[in-house]
Amino acid sequence: MEFNTALLGKWCWRMLVDRGGLWFRVLATR
Repeated sequence: MEFNTALLGKWCWRMLVDRGGLWFRVLATR
């Protein structure tokens, strides 16, 4: 459980920091 939460936190952090990156592009394409 703890490992899963840490992984999720990392993903959320990456999405927030990488707004102009791939994640944002994927959302904009939809």
